[in-house]
Amino acid sequence: MSKPLRDSMAGVAAFIDECRAVFGAEIINEQIRKGMHGSPTFYACENGIEVGTKMPEAKKFITADKMSIQPGVNFSGTKGQKRKK
Repeated sequence: MSKPLRDSMAGVAAFIDECRAVFGAEIINEQIRKGMHGSPTFYACENGIEVGTKMPEAKKFITADKMSIQPGVNFSGTKGQKRKK
């Protein structure tokens, strides 16, 4: 990010700095570069400024009325194992 964007998008800049600290600057910078060149790997919006490439809208989705929650299925999808309390 250039300095004017860093100043105008302070929240985004802080988030990117944290991501760099956690995941490494090389991988984060690569994803930002890709997003700035049309790949949907990075997009940010703050103070009316948008940078990067948005993810395409999902073509398929499931509404809550089509979902089924069954007892005895844990979050990993393994049947028969209940969560420990």
